[in-house]
Amino acid sequence: MIEFTVESINGANIDNEFEFTVLNAKAGQTISRTHISEQPNFDKIEYLEDYKINKSLNNYLFMKGKVKVCYEWDETNSIEQRDIDKIQEIYSVNNLEDTHANKTITDNSFTYEIDHGGYVTEWKERSTNYELSSHKSSITSLQDDTILICCLQRNYGYKFYNVDIQPNESIDTNKIGDTTYLLVGEDCEVTVPATNKTHTFNQYDCKKLTSNNCSIKNISDNICRVVMICK
Repeated sequence: MIEFTVESINGANIDNEFEFTVLNAKAGQTISRTHISEQPNFDKIEYLEDYKINKSLNNYLFMKGKVKVCYEWDETNSIEQRDIDKIQEIYSVNNLEDTHANKTITDNSFTYEIDHGGYVTEWKERSTNYELSSHKSSITSLQDDTILICCLQRNYGYKFYNVDIQPNESIDTNKIGDTTYLLVGEDCEVTVPATNKTHTFNQYDCKKLTSNNCSIKNISDNICRVVMICK
Protein backbone atom coordinates (compact mmCIF):
# COMPACT_ATOMS: atom_id res chain seq x y z
CA MET A 1 0.00 0.00 0.00
CA ILE A 2 1.22 3.51 -0.86
CA GLU A 3 0.33 6.05 1.84
CA PHE A 4 0.22 9.85 1.59
CA THR A 5 -0.16 12.17 4.58
CA VAL A 6 0.86 15.40 2.81
CA GLU A 7 -1.22 18.24 1.39
CA SER A 8 -1.56 19.00 -2.31
CA ILE A 9 -1.30 22.75 -3.09
CA ASN A 10 -0.91 22.91 -6.86
CA GLY A 11 -0.68 20.82 -10.01
CA ALA A 12 -1.49 20.48 -13.67
CA ASN A 13 -1.94 18.12 -16.60
CA ILE A 14 0.76 18.87 -19.16
CA ASP A 15 -0.25 18.09 -22.75
CA ASN A 16 -1.66 14.72 -21.60
CA GLU A 17 1.98 13.59 -21.33
CA PHE A 18 2.21 13.71 -17.55
CA GLU A 19 0.53 15.18 -14.50
CA PHE A 20 2.30 16.78 -11.59
CA THR A 21 1.15 17.62 -8.09
CA VAL A 22 2.92 20.00 -5.71
CA LEU A 23 2.95 18.61 -2.17
CA ASN A 24 3.50 20.77 0.92
CA ALA A 25 4.55 18.63 3.88
CA LYS A 26 4.66 19.53 7.55
CA ALA A 27 7.38 18.08 9.78
CA GLY A 28 6.71 14.38 10.35
CA GLN A 29 4.41 13.84 7.37
CA THR A 30 5.31 10.88 5.18
CA ILE A 31 4.92 9.25 1.78
CA SER A 32 5.56 5.51 2.00
CA ARG A 33 5.14 2.15 0.31
CA THR A 34 4.99 -1.36 1.74
CA HIS A 35 5.89 -3.31 -1.41
CA ILE A 36 8.07 -2.42 -4.38
CA SER A 37 5.48 -3.69 -6.89
CA GLU A 38 2.92 -1.06 -5.78
CA GLN A 39 4.63 1.64 -7.81
CA PRO A 40 3.18 2.95 -11.09
CA ASN A 41 4.86 1.48 -14.19
CA PHE A 42 6.35 -1.42 -12.19
CA ASP A 43 6.35 -3.47 -15.40
CA LYS A 44 9.01 -1.03 -16.71
CA ILE A 45 11.41 -1.47 -13.77
CA GLU A 46 15.13 -1.69 -14.67
CA TYR A 47 17.57 -3.43 -12.34
CA LEU A 48 21.29 -2.78 -12.07
CA GLU A 49 22.92 -6.03 -13.17
CA ASP A 50 24.02 -8.31 -10.28
CA TYR A 51 22.71 -5.92 -7.61
CA LYS A 52 19.50 -5.44 -5.64
CA ILE A 53 19.31 -1.91 -7.05
CA ASN A 54 16.85 -0.49 -9.56
CA LYS A 55 16.22 2.70 -11.50
CA SER A 56 13.77 4.64 -9.40
CA LEU A 57 10.15 4.48 -10.52
CA ASN A 58 8.92 7.01 -7.98
CA ASN A 59 8.88 10.44 -9.55
CA TYR A 60 9.06 12.48 -6.36
CA LEU A 61 11.09 15.62 -7.01
CA PHE A 62 12.58 17.30 -3.92
CA MET A 63 12.21 21.06 -4.29
CA LYS A 64 12.53 22.69 -0.86
CA GLY A 65 12.95 21.96 2.84
CA LYS A 66 14.49 18.89 4.48
CA VAL A 67 13.65 15.20 4.14
CA LYS A 68 14.58 11.77 5.43
CA VAL A 69 14.58 8.92 2.91
CA CYS A 70 14.49 5.38 4.31
CA TYR A 71 14.72 1.92 2.71
CA GLU A 72 13.85 -1.08 4.88
CA TRP A 73 14.07 -4.77 4.04
CA ASP A 74 13.74 -8.29 5.37
CA GLU A 75 15.11 -11.66 4.27
CA THR A 76 12.72 -11.79 1.29
CA ASN A 77 14.57 -8.86 -0.33
CA SER A 78 18.01 -10.53 -0.11
CA ILE A 79 19.77 -7.15 0.18
CA GLU A 80 23.43 -7.55 1.14
CA GLN A 81 26.26 -5.27 2.21
CA ARG A 82 27.59 -5.19 -1.38
CA ASP A 83 24.26 -3.65 -2.48
CA ILE A 84 24.53 -0.95 0.19
CA ASP A 85 28.15 -0.26 -0.77
CA LYS A 86 27.17 0.00 -4.45
CA ILE A 87 24.25 2.41 -3.89
CA GLN A 88 26.54 4.65 -1.82
CA GLU A 89 29.11 4.58 -4.62
CA ILE A 90 26.43 5.59 -7.16
CA TYR A 91 25.23 8.43 -4.94
CA SER A 92 28.77 9.70 -4.31
CA VAL A 93 29.49 9.84 -8.06
CA ASN A 94 26.14 11.10 -9.38
CA ASN A 95 24.64 13.26 -6.61
CA LEU A 96 26.18 16.63 -5.85
CA GLU A 97 24.20 16.69 -2.58
CA ASP A 98 25.77 13.46 -1.34
CA THR A 99 28.49 15.06 0.79
CA HIS A 100 25.77 17.03 2.61
CA ALA A 101 23.66 13.97 3.45
CA ASN A 102 23.62 12.35 6.89
CA LYS A 103 23.44 8.56 6.46
CA THR A 104 22.49 5.79 8.88
CA ILE A 105 22.89 2.08 8.13
CA THR A 106 21.51 -0.79 10.21
CA ASP A 107 21.13 -4.52 9.60
CA ASN A 108 17.86 -3.96 7.73
CA SER A 109 17.73 -0.29 6.71
CA PHE A 110 19.52 2.48 4.87
CA THR A 111 18.52 6.05 5.72
CA TYR A 112 19.75 9.46 4.72
CA GLU A 113 18.72 13.00 5.60
CA ILE A 114 19.23 15.93 3.24
CA ASP A 115 18.20 19.58 3.09
CA HIS A 116 17.65 21.68 -0.01
CA GLY A 117 20.71 23.86 0.27
CA GLY A 118 21.31 24.77 -3.36
CA TYR A 119 24.00 22.10 -3.76
CA VAL A 120 23.23 21.16 -7.39
CA THR A 121 25.11 23.88 -9.23
CA GLU A 122 24.99 22.30 -12.70
CA TRP A 123 22.43 20.28 -14.61
CA LYS A 124 22.47 16.71 -13.28
CA GLU A 125 20.13 13.76 -13.62
CA ARG A 126 17.84 13.90 -10.63
CA SER A 127 19.09 12.76 -7.25
CA THR A 128 18.28 9.20 -6.15
CA ASN A 129 17.85 8.13 -9.74
CA TYR A 130 18.73 4.68 -8.40
CA GLU A 131 17.45 3.08 -5.21
CA LEU A 132 17.72 -0.12 -3.22
CA SER A 133 15.16 -2.73 -4.31
CA SER A 134 13.53 -2.96 -0.89
CA HIS A 135 9.83 -3.49 -0.38
CA LYS A 136 9.48 -0.73 2.23
CA SER A 137 10.48 2.81 1.38
CA SER A 138 9.48 6.21 2.76
CA ILE A 139 10.10 9.93 2.44
CA THR A 140 9.51 11.91 5.65
CA SER A 141 9.47 15.69 5.92
CA LEU A 142 11.79 16.96 8.65
CA GLN A 143 10.54 20.55 8.63
CA ASP A 144 7.37 22.46 7.82
CA ASP A 145 6.82 23.70 4.26
CA THR A 146 8.94 20.98 2.69
CA ILE A 147 8.00 20.83 -0.99
CA LEU A 148 7.91 17.67 -3.12
CA ILE A 149 6.51 17.35 -6.61
CA CYS A 150 4.91 14.08 -7.64
CA CYS A 151 5.01 13.53 -11.40
CA LEU A 152 2.79 10.81 -12.86
CA GLN A 153 3.71 9.91 -16.43
CA ARG A 154 0.89 9.07 -18.81
CA ASN A 155 3.42 8.50 -21.56
CA TYR A 156 6.22 6.61 -19.80
CA GLY A 157 9.87 7.25 -20.63
CA TYR A 158 10.62 10.77 -19.36
CA LYS A 159 13.88 11.51 -17.58
CA PHE A 160 14.37 14.17 -14.93
CA TYR A 161 17.29 16.56 -14.59
CA ASN A 162 17.63 19.33 -12.01
CA VAL A 163 19.71 22.33 -11.07
CA ASP A 164 19.66 24.91 -8.24
CA ILE A 165 19.89 28.62 -9.04
CA GLN A 166 20.70 31.26 -6.44
CA PRO A 167 18.58 34.46 -6.27
CA ASN A 168 19.27 36.89 -9.13
CA GLU A 169 21.59 34.39 -10.84
CA SER A 170 21.22 32.66 -14.21
CA ILE A 171 22.24 29.39 -15.82
CA ASP A 172 22.69 28.73 -19.54
CA THR A 173 20.71 25.65 -20.49
CA ASN A 174 20.84 23.30 -23.46
CA LYS A 175 17.74 21.33 -24.34
CA ILE A 176 17.96 17.59 -23.64
CA GLY A 177 15.86 15.21 -25.73
CA ASP A 178 13.23 15.80 -28.40
CA THR A 179 10.37 16.62 -26.03
CA THR A 180 11.41 18.84 -23.15
CA TYR A 181 9.63 20.76 -20.38
CA LEU A 182 10.93 23.14 -17.71
CA LEU A 183 9.33 23.17 -14.25
CA VAL A 184 10.43 25.91 -11.84
CA GLY A 185 10.28 25.97 -8.05
CA GLU A 186 10.30 29.79 -7.84
CA ASP A 187 9.57 32.73 -10.14
CA CYS A 188 11.99 32.79 -13.07
CA GLU A 189 12.69 34.46 -16.40
CA VAL A 190 13.63 32.31 -19.37
CA THR A 191 15.41 34.07 -22.23
CA VAL A 192 15.72 32.46 -25.66
CA PRO A 193 18.78 33.80 -27.57
CA ALA A 194 17.43 32.74 -30.96
CA THR A 195 14.45 35.09 -30.62
CA ASN A 196 15.84 37.46 -27.98
CA LYS A 197 12.56 37.05 -26.09
CA THR A 198 12.17 36.67 -22.34
CA HIS A 199 9.35 34.58 -20.90
CA THR A 200 8.10 34.80 -17.32
CA PHE A 201 7.64 31.56 -15.38
CA ASN A 202 5.64 31.84 -12.18
CA GLN A 203 6.35 29.48 -9.30
CA TYR A 204 5.52 25.84 -10.28
CA ASP A 205 4.90 26.72 -13.92
CA CYS A 206 5.75 23.91 -16.32
CA LYS A 207 6.22 24.88 -19.96
CA LYS A 208 7.51 23.20 -23.09
CA LEU A 209 10.99 24.19 -24.26
CA THR A 210 11.10 24.29 -28.06
CA SER A 211 14.39 26.14 -28.61
CA ASN A 212 17.75 24.34 -28.42
CA ASN A 213 19.04 26.56 -25.65
CA CYS A 214 17.97 29.26 -23.22
CA SER A 215 19.05 31.15 -20.13
CA ILE A 216 17.10 30.71 -16.89
CA LYS A 217 17.24 33.47 -14.28
CA ASN A 218 15.93 33.14 -10.72
CA ILE A 219 14.07 36.38 -9.99
CA SER A 220 12.87 35.30 -6.53
CA ASP A 221 14.50 35.78 -3.12
CA ASN A 222 14.89 32.03 -2.57
CA ILE A 223 17.09 29.31 -4.00
CA CYS A 224 15.23 27.91 -6.99
CA ARG A 225 15.32 24.30 -8.12
CA VAL A 226 14.50 23.92 -11.81
CA VAL A 227 13.55 20.52 -13.22
CA MET A 228 13.96 19.52 -16.86
CA ILE A 229 11.51 16.76 -17.85
CA CYS A 230 12.55 15.26 -21.15
CA LYS A 231 12.67 12.28 -23.50
